[in-house]
Amino acid sequence: DQRGGGSPFLRAPAGQLSRCHPYPHTSAEQLQAIHFRGKVFFSETPPSLICGLFSEHKTIVHMSLNLTSFLRFAALFLFLLPAKTGGAQASCNCPEYDKFRAALKNVSPTAEDSAAGRALLLSRDSICKAKGYEWMANIAVTERDYEKTDDMLSRAEVIYKKNNCAEATYRNYYELRASYFFYQASYTTALDFLLKALTIAEKQNDKYEQAFILLNISHTFNRSRQADKGIVYARRALPLIYALNNKSQQAELLNRASARYLYHYQDFDSKASFDTCEMLANQSLRAGKESGNKRAEMR
Repeated sequence: DQRGGGSPFLRAPAGQLSRCHPYPHTSAEQLQAIHFRGKVFFSETPPSLICGLFSEHKTIVHMSLNLTSFLRFAALFLFLLPAKTGGAQASCNCPEYDKFRAALKNVSPTAEDSAAGRALLLSRDSICKAKGYEWMANIAVTERDYEKTDDMLSRAEVIYKKNNCAEATYRNYYELRASYFFYQASYTTALDFLLKALTIAEKQNDKYEQAFILLNISHTFNRSRQADKGIVYARRALPLIYALNNKSQQAELLNRASARYLYHYQDFDSKASFDTCEMLANQSLRAGKESGNKRAEMR
């Protein structure tokens, strides 16, 4: 149950919209965000500053501030102001990357496709360069070169943060990070990244991506010996798969879903899961034939 040379995870989706920091500070309320393992806790800290020397003489109110005290006041006031979170977040698109992805037709790049990655790395556009790093990370994780995978993804992340990229820019990054941690047997961390990617796909109403990620979440639970949880995510993917008009994509995902049910059958000896596995495998074959895609038909 693998694609593009070995990884069940690899994906390089097109379309970056939304935002890159999922928990922006709400400066109007002076909120500070504390992020811990995917959860955000907010503590309200309204700054208060009372300054001035007032003396009342009959009906006249006087405020006495000399230059030194005023400067001290200004310095203290600036110190207490909350830090700004930056301007509007950017969509951070790279049309060249989208063209390369479209040419692969949803198949993860392999070493044979490295020329496209190198072309992106030579681009003067920083976002295209970041996409080039992602591309090479895609190839590296397929070849089980995890040190290079980590390095390439870290370089891409630096560029995204520097450009204040929107959250959706990170969808492929999150999925590649999930793949990286999956192969390190760090399943909890892999799940964290997959859930982030799923949130973005849901916001974009991308049924194919949602189903793909749900099946990878299922696979990760299976590998961590939690097939009872894995089957829940496989079931969630089925309505999305059936809603797809692209028969080639449908054949691919039905094949993956079949494998998830087989895993559940093997762990729990569930005849219902075995029957569903067989049904999905047959549906995958039919969808492959209807698509005219020989590769899909052979799944």
